Amino acid sequence: MGGLFRFMASLSKNRNLTINTLTRHLPENLTQYIIYHELAHAKHGKKHNQTFWNTIRKKHPNHNALEKDLLAYWFLIQKTETANQKRKPKTT
Repeated sequence: MGGLFRFMASLSKNRNLTINTLTRHLPENLTQYIIYHELAHAKHGKKHNQTFWNTIRKKHPNHNALEKDLLAYWFLIQKTETANQKRKPKTT
């Protein structure tokens, strides 16, 4: 999952949170998880160490299931977006 979050959201060194517009297609609980995950990085740095995961577990004890759901949804969103791009008429 590590690299997947980079495509969904990221937190800059200046603590600017950037969220991919495609996350609008996700269920709200997954969007909330992504945001919480990134904010946990603001507190603990970029590493996914035990302290980081303990913070995640406090709010999302089911984080493993949420990450599996994210992977499935993200695959479907990407597939749908690619298909939609192919259907768009080309403008000249």
